[in-house]
Amino acid sequence: MKQPKQSANYLENKKHKKKVLLMYSGGVDTSVAVYLLKHFYGYQVITLTIDVCQDLNWAKQMAQKAKKLGAVKTIVYNGKDEYADNYLSQIIKANALYDDYYPVGTSIARPWQAKIGVDIAKKEKVDAIAHGNKGRGAGAFQFNMVFNYFSTGKMKLVTPIGDWWPTRQEEVEFASKNKIPIPVQKENPFSYDDNIMSNAINYGDIDNIGKQVPEQAFKWTVSVEKASDKPDFIEIEFKNGLPIKLNSQKIKLSEIIQKLNIIAGKHGIGRIDMLENGLYGNKFKWVYEAPAA
Repeated sequence: MKQPKQSANYLENKKHKKKVLLMYSGGVDTSVAVYLLKHFYGYQVITLTIDVCQDLNWAKQMAQKAKKLGAVKTIVYNGKDEYADNYLSQIIKANALYDDYYPVGTSIARPWQAKIGVDIAKKEKVDAIAHGNKGRGAGAFQFNMVFNYFSTGKMKLVTPIGDWWPTRQEEVEFASKNKIPIPVQKENPFSYDDNIMSNAINYGDIDNIGKQVPEQAFKWTVSVEKASDKPDFIEIEFKNGLPIKLNSQKIKLSEIIQKLNIIAGKHGIGRIDMLENGLYGNKFKWVYEAPAA
């Protein structure tokens, strides 16, 4: 199994108690990244979790997990309303789709999250900022581009997963060996990148374009066979291109999206299975759940 290498700056970072801010979601990559940054790079790790997720308890649970993994400080940024009002509102008005199929969610969230990361990194006066992207897709590019544009020259950009470049299975086995809790099974280590607009799923059997997506990969939606036999009737009122009321109740955009994810998801609405064009001309099979959209 391919192993990560100790950073050349490990001893210096540890001696001077240098700190790094990690963009942390609690998935496989960022969970392993906490461990790597501490034990292979010598940093004191501060995690930043930006809460834009469907699960109401997720952010708090991930912060608790980061502490157990060795983070010296955990920060949770509640960004649901900001994300919905400033960014998803534009996506909805534009009927924006990637490759004419996927309602843009992940790719609009990352640059905004990276900017928040830089702002908080400056406030915390850390020596470095890090993310858990490997670099095979657009995620690393989006984070790196924003970090390099907005951060000061003194703040180093660290990419522990990108430096190591493991296979998904190697990463899962490393986590198991070092008792790092991860939210996937060894047999099918799916990757989830979710926010209230969409849940992006890949890795595991999804990477095999000849296989049907396993039912256990889905979190927000049920299959048509298991969908409710009882209909739900909804009424959405729009103003200037944006939904403002759900079933005659005026609520925030972020809440409308979250409620629709639940209602539509239980009817099997919102599954997207596509072969999409990657940033570098490569093609990937991605599966999405976007019931509200």
